[in-house]
This record gives sequence, structure tokens and C-alpha cells, in this order.
Amino acid sequence: MLNNVSYIGRTVWNKRQYRKAPDTDRRTDRVNDPSEWVLQESPATRIISDEL
Repeated sequence: MLNNVSYIGRTVWNKRQYRKAPDTDRRTDRVNDPSEWVLQESPATRIISDEL
């Protein structure tokens, strides 16, 4: 729970990429490279303080 970045007021965009498998018609996800992630600070959504 404490490793969830949304609890410390951070939003992560572009973390996963979803593709449809042609043979099964199911959607599969793949993690993008961390250098491609977009991190945005959102202090209004912070639940846990840094001191805690």
C-alpha cells in the first residue's frame, strides 16, 4: 500500500500499453520503459505525508 504513488500525490501516465492479441481477441498489457512514463505531481490527491 505504501508503494502506491497515488498515495503520495503523484500520477503516472503512459505506464502500460494495451494490445489486442489477434489469435485470442483478448487485450494484453505490456509495461512501457520507465523512461517513457509521464510523472505528474498532484498534491491535492495526497493521502500520506512524507513524515509518516
